[in-house]
Amino acid sequence: MKKIYDHSFVLTFIWVGFLLAISFMEAPLKFQAPSVTTAIGVDIGKIVFGALNKVEIFFSLFFALQIVRIKKLDSKLFLGLLVLFIIIIIQSFYLLPILDAYAEIVINGGKSPSNTEHIIYVVLEISKLFLLLYIGYKQIILFKKKIKNHS
Repeated sequence: MKKIYDHSFVLTFIWVGFLLAISFMEAPLKFQAPSVTTAIGVDIGKIVFGALNKVEIFFSLFFALQIVRIKKLDSKLFLGLLVLFIIIIIQSFYLLPILDAYAEIVINGGKSPSNTEHIIYVVLEISKLFLLLYIGYKQIILFKKKIKNHS
């Protein structure tokens, strides 16, 4: 099982791909289609971001197991993962429920009562992207050290 954790950088960069494709590509592009109304776009976004969140929770649990299984984890990598977990918790249990409620209002023809939570979510998405790139970088360095030590 430890070999899987040695290659955890692969999962990190798959996560980066999900994040880039959904948060930074699909989300803004869907509103450029002339036939997509705001209500339809928000409805699609609610489903897509809910699914992305479930994938991110799965990835987070994998990394939590990595921390538990690897006795000596780089302190900067540990801190990066800890901040990542905090972001996922904030998004999952605070922001997404609020944004889903706002989405329902828009889907039902109303106007979203606030944009603040959406802005916070976007800032956390950008932070998460840079954090994942850093985590992946640190994981690759650890992987290279492990290969060098076993050579």
